[in-house]
Amino acid sequence: MKHMVLIKTMLYTGVRVGELVKIKIIDVYLNKCQIRINQGKGNKDRIVPFPLDFRGILAI
Repeated sequence: MKHMVLIKTMLYTGVRVGELVKIKIIDVYLNKCQIRINQGKGNKDRIVPFPLDFRGILAI
């Protein structure tokens, strides 16, 4: 299950592997369906959306 969540997160949001491993729980906004990426490529912060259907899986 963990591996599927990681793979789906990458597919749905387009985040890079280096960004994915840095995501913390406080960076996931389930109510807005967004994930905040801190210090991504080029040391820039950004917000990436994810599908509403994926929110339930991330909540677990």
